[in-house]
Amino acid sequence: MKQLITLLTILFIADSQLSAQATWTVSGTNIYNPNTGNVGIGTITPANKLSVQNAAQLSGMTSTISTTQTQVNTTDLGDGAISASYTLSKSSTSNQLVTRVFQLGSVNNLTGGGAVNYMRVLNIANNTNAGTITGDLDAIFIENGSTAGTVTNSRAIRINNFQGTNQAGIAINVMGGTNHTYALLGTNNGAIPAGNWGVYAQGATDKNYFAGNTGIGTTNPQAKLDVNGNIFCNSKVYIGTVDAATTTQIANYALAVNGTAIFSTAKVKSYGNWPDYVFDDQYKLMSLQEVESFLKLNKHLPGVPAAAEVEKDGIDLGTNQSILLKKVEELTLYMIDQNKKISVQQDEINNLKNQLMVLQKR
Repeated sequence: MKQLITLLTILFIADSQLSAQATWTVSGTNIYNPNTGNVGIGTITPANKLSVQNAAQLSGMTSTISTTQTQVNTTDLGDGAISASYTLSKSSTSNQLVTRVFQLGSVNNLTGGGAVNYMRVLNIANNTNAGTITGDLDAIFIENGSTAGTVTNSRAIRINNFQGTNQAGIAINVMGGTNHTYALLGTNNGAIPAGNWGVYAQGATDKNYFAGNTGIGTTNPQAKLDVNGNIFCNSKVYIGTVDAATTTQIANYALAVNGTAIFSTAKVKSYGNWPDYVFDDQYKLMSLQEVESFLKLNKHLPGVPAAAEVEKDGIDLGTNQSILLKKVEELTLYMIDQNKKISVQQDEINNLKNQLMVLQKR
């Protein structure tokens, strides 16, 4: 009898405790609990209105925020502390203009007459604070790909910016680091290149396209490429349209211009065989008779390329200047020699005049 009384007492106490707890109430198709505390799933000490420990899957969730701030706190749950995904069935018959996997903000996410100094739809801060990360530290890591299906245009990130007096599609600031790169494009393994770079693009077969004028060292470019400073190129430079035939002709030249070019100053590298040797006593100057014979036979000066050679291969500015100077120096020697002969002849003429005057006086 004593044991029966004890059991009834335990059941009475348990029933009293269960009765003291709020019960779930059905109202139409809704179910609610008037409990004013917190609800815990996977935890007996919920810290918020709804606390979920470990994995959670939400499908078709809609959130309406009426307060001024909303904060989501997550503990260390391993990979994918928060995971949001959306799948459109391949058999779906819906005709959707835009499918958004995850969307932040709305078209009008700031209303009213107040002023806001700064506004960010998504603000991400990624700090180590302490400890060592042996791999990569990425604030955002995005992969965009498909193992099946057809995609017309594929972009990992697409940004449209419509407003602002001073506006930018992307603004990137690197605040520190020994080797830092503001924009790293197309690297094979994602490694940061040594040194400091504004934009670093890698890809042997890639082409880069810029519409409008591009300025380097100037904020007011006046041409498709406007460079205010020095240019160094360790490969070939082609200016103007180059066809297959022209490419064969210019294959051995570092700079090829198909069209006219203008210089305020042009300098040819130092020339090692400048023709001052013409004035050396050992230099053998052709006689004018030899020059005449050569001209009659070849129709150009000795040592000067013929018209057919120039038409085929063009001329080297340094070599051509050397040839012209050589001819000027040879011409100077001819003139000096002719002047000597004229002086001797003039002396002889003067002597003959004097002799004639003497004879006339007799």
